[in-house]
Amino acid sequence: MNAAVVKKTQETLGKVIKKPVLTEKLLNRPPFRFLRDIFVEEASQSQNLPGQWDLIGDFRFSLQDKDAKMAFLQKAIDVVMLVSGEPLAVKPVRVVCGHEPERTNELLQALAKCCLAKLSSDEAVRRVVSGEKTELKTKASTSRSQDKENREGREANLDKEANLPEKPLKKVPPEELSKTTKSVPAPAEAAEVQMSLTVREYSEQDINGGEQHGALVKKILDTKKDYETSSSSKLKQSIESEVALKKEQDTAKRETERVCSSIQTMCRSTQFLAKNLDYVQENIDAMQAELIFWCQESKKYMQACEEEERTTEKALEPRHTELLDLEQQIVDMWSKIRTSRANILRNEEKREKLLRGISFHHGA
Repeated sequence: MNAAVVKKTQETLGKVIKKPVLTEKLLNRPPFRFLRDIFVEEASQSQNLPGQWDLIGDFRFSLQDKDAKMAFLQKAIDVVMLVSGEPLAVKPVRVVCGHEPERTNELLQALAKCCLAKLSSDEAVRRVVSGEKTELKTKASTSRSQDKENREGREANLDKEANLPEKPLKKVPPEELSKTTKSVPAPAEAAEVQMSLTVREYSEQDINGGEQHGALVKKILDTKKDYETSSSSKLKQSIESEVALKKEQDTAKRETERVCSSIQTMCRSTQFLAKNLDYVQENIDAMQAELIFWCQESKKYMQACEEEERTTEKALEPRHTELLDLEQQIVDMWSKIRTSRANILRNEEKREKLLRGISFHHGA
């Protein structure tokens, strides 16, 4: 992909839209979603192509629908061609497959040119929506017509050279003519009709004696030989490219099969894990519900316990008062007991003193 093409697209289309961002990676191989976003963004922001809304219609189709994507691109290409007046060689099939990025960039550049030039698209949209075919030829058909004109020009030059007065040539017998004609190597398939007609046209005039050819016939044979050489080289290159493409396809196929096998193995391995995860989710839900239930039960019984404690405290309050009174009475009784004991001890001492005094008097 030529970097100059990408830069030109960024410079031109970047003046029209700001998103999606026109990065080199996307422009080197524009995906369909990227192109659709560009057309939708241009149609929603630009006032130069308001009719494109009729063209786009319901652009929210599935990106897996290949027919819808191709129809969308074909309409967009037709409108841009009609508005710009320039032929475009881009093909929707190739764009959807991710090929021909340069031609896709040419389409985006043409779109930007129409927007910057403020060209009206109403008539073009009307023609495309009505199903009218575009009359512009693509660049590919133009190049083919130019090749045809060049080929006709070369044949006309050969006719002029044949009509020029040269040395009179001897007329050869038909046997030698056929022998000489048979000695000419078979040309490539693409140039068989043209070269055979040219040889038959000039064979009787330019072949001298069946052994030496005229200058014109030699020129024709040299041209045919060069054409055969180029055709064979192109065929060889084509075969080599096909072989390389076949190898790439085989490699891609093997890689795809390997990836598919790995994915299948992974799916088989993760199947039981997925079931366990489902069960874990169910168990977690059940445990969470049970936890909530028991939390509520605990709260309820805590409240009941607190209520019972308050009731019990209220019921035991008189008993606490009685207990305090009894304890005070016990203290008082112990105090009286101690006082009584002290009195008893004092009385005992007095009694002992009296008894000793009496005994002392009787003894005297």
